[in-house]
Amino acid sequence: MKRHFIIYLLATLSAALMTACQELHDDTLLSISVTSWTFNADGSDTLHLTVQGGDWTAEPAQDWVTVHDNGDGTASVTALENTENSQRSTTVTFRSGSMEQTLSVDQLPHLFDGEFRVMYDWADPAMSRDGRYIAGGYLEGDSYLGMFVWDLETGEYTKYPNGYTTATSVSNNGMIIMNNSSGTGALMKDGEIIDLALPEGGDYSTPSPFGCSADGSIIVGTVRENVLMPNGSYFSNHVPVKWTNGVPEIMEYPDHGMWGASYHSPGVIPRCCSADGSVIVGSEWSNTFGAIYWVDGRMVDLGNDPEYMNILVGSDGVPYFAEGIVSYAQYNTVSHNGDYIALAYRKYEGNYPVLINTRTGEVVVNKDYSYATSGTPMDDGRFFYRNNNLQAVTMTMEPGSGQTVQQYLQDTYGLRVSDDYSVSYISDDGKTILGWMVRESAMGMAYYPWYARFN
Repeated sequence: MKRHFIIYLLATLSAALMTACQELHDDTLLSISVTSWTFNADGSDTLHLTVQGGDWTAEPAQDWVTVHDNGDGTASVTALENTENSQRSTTVTFRSGSMEQTLSVDQLPHLFDGEFRVMYDWADPAMSRDGRYIAGGYLEGDSYLGMFVWDLETGEYTKYPNGYTTATSVSNNGMIIMNNSSGTGALMKDGEIIDLALPEGGDYSTPSPFGCSADGSIIVGTVRENVLMPNGSYFSNHVPVKWTNGVPEIMEYPDHGMWGASYHSPGVIPRCCSADGSVIVGSEWSNTFGAIYWVDGRMVDLGNDPEYMNILVGSDGVPYFAEGIVSYAQYNTVSHNGDYIALAYRKYEGNYPVLINTRTGEVVVNKDYSYATSGTPMDDGRFFYRNNNLQAVTMTMEPGSGQTVQQYLQDTYGLRVSDDYSVSYISDDGKTILGWMVRESAMGMAYYPWYARFN
């Protein structure tokens, strides 16, 4: 009898624990893939989101929003046309058991003269300086299939399933510079790959473009130089090259990096240039990313500037950290007119925004903000700064000048977005914007491109 009681008790406890675990599991599982969204005024767009959880319900706070359960773990959210001349906002509450998730919804006003979209099937896009073309990788599910090119003037949207995944630069005539998963660049126009010439006088191979001028006549990138070592082995490094109307010219570059080692391995990479190609920005291609820029062919090696560079050495005498001005793998860090470059000052305690005036050589560090990764400068000296989570502000280098991107977009364009939007590109006429939106998801942080175009 005692044995049976113990077995019954254990079974009861086991069932209770399983029930409790299931309830805990259900209570902690609810998540939605999108937590805020802005609809266009005409109500023509649909938000598709993933809902992870058990049985769930969705309740809009206002009746101009409708949620449809698609029955496959996804939901479709739509909005009625906004006939008012002001932006409106509401929420949708998703519930499963005792758990709740909130979707914040905005809708543009009736008189909003433009278009706004978050693009969930884009990957790593870039935009031409005049705002006519956007290009990047496109996704189907979780798979990268190739490049898209969108002509915003004609509306033509073309996909090229060519295996490339990233656009690094777009010219005003629709020429695309793209990268594949191994980081090798290529040039494409109207779907055709354009071969780049190799410099003469050395054992060069693998031309890889990264940036171009507005008209596409100047292209900057690298070639691989294969060098025979005294021991009979070969090494290959990135040599910076500027192509002018297709003619390659090796650019000046330093003979050592921030660690003091030779640049022969792995080399130097120029990544972007001003609209006329006269100002070029790049870095050493290593884990230090020491910043280098060129003005009319004259090199400025900021990464090795002793005013900022400092090598931290451990108690064992081994160097372990390089402080200094750095340029990470970003392709939009120079203003259209070339007057300004926005980079980062890497210190052990964090990264700070840096603005360089290329005409005067002035370098200004703003320590009001930290953890800067890069910036997008404008022709008037303002720039957008991003940190590791893409939280963003726009500022000048005057202390206390920072303004959130949200406030800037609302004040300048009447566009209201949440605090997880950043700006990567603004066209030279200020009418087209391309940026990123960051969201937490079940798989971690998710990054989605967005664009806005104002008439």
